[in-house]
Amino acid sequence: MKAIPDAAKHEIRIALTRNGEEADRYMSALVPVLTGETKISIFWYIKDVTGGTRLTVSAGGDGSPARAVEFVNDTPFFYPVIRLNGKRWRSRISRHINKAAKQAVSGG
Repeated sequence: MKAIPDAAKHEIRIALTRNGEEADRYMSALVPVLTGETKISIFWYIKDVTGGTRLTVSAGGDGSPARAVEFVNDTPFFYPVIRLNGKRWRSRISRHINKAAKQAVSGG
């Protein structure tokens, strides 16, 4: 039973990596390309925090945060991706946690 947390952490990282890659792809496809700066500035990273692991997706550099680009260009690309995929991404994490628990219990 002690193997469950370690296995779950590994599986959660796999799920978060897939979620981050998907978010990056979707946002890059939807972002308006005027100068290309915002498209280049879309990034994601996984960070261990107190109580778990966090996926952070960000867009916009110092001078052009995602919200400002969406407002000025009237072309949403950041929040619609998060809203439309959030449930699916949470489900993916749950499936990976369940997979790790089943493998740990079955000894595989």
